[in-house]
Amino acid sequence: MTRRCWKGHYSHVIFDFDGTIFRTTGALQYVYSRLAPKYRLPRIDAETYEALRELPVGQRLSRLRISPVLLPFLVRDARRIYRSLAGAYPPEPGMPEVLEDLARRGVAVAIISSNGTRYIRTSLARYRLTMFDEIICSGIFKKAGAIRAYVKRKKAKPDAVLYVGDEHRDVEASRSAGVGVAAVTWGYDTRKNLEAAAPTFIVETPAELGEILAQTATPSRG
Repeated sequence: MTRRCWKGHYSHVIFDFDGTIFRTTGALQYVYSRLAPKYRLPRIDAETYEALRELPVGQRLSRLRISPVLLPFLVRDARRIYRSLAGAYPPEPGMPEVLEDLARRGVAVAIISSNGTRYIRTSLARYRLTMFDEIICSGIFKKAGAIRAYVKRKKAKPDAVLYVGDEHRDVEASRSAGVGVAAVTWGYDTRKNLEAAAPTFIVETPAELGEILAQTATPSRG
């Protein structure tokens, strides 16, 4: 991250969940290993996993031979396994402090994730993260619509909203919805993959994210 001064204007900050707030990359690998035999998907070794992190989600699904017809069934089964793992993975070190600082300063904080709300709420409760105004399940390819609906519901200006996520598709969804986006490099996608989507900010650590938000986030009026 290049150090600079940013004009504060983000009254609403929306977070992705998996790979952004919580360290759940291991959960994804575990779920895939459980479902691969059932759906006859290729095995993934460490080298293949790193190669997949370089790809946008569409290319990733193609590489894994996951067709549009198969995807809904795979997502259904994945969510079932995910629910059994709720609370098993901790927050990314430093993220609770970032969230607590936003809440303390009166910034509206929400989650929009493709994960299920039951899983998210269970994990948040275990680690006593209670600062979120809304927790929304968007589905895998409907995040842009969920962001737009949130902005409209909150009567916020799009340029007063920042989305924080860890995937190329998070950046694309945010840009489609007309809001700013901070891409974090500690989650599912590599920095190279994230940079290709041209986010507003790209950050390496929660401390860097906290620095950006300290200078750009402002209290919400409602």
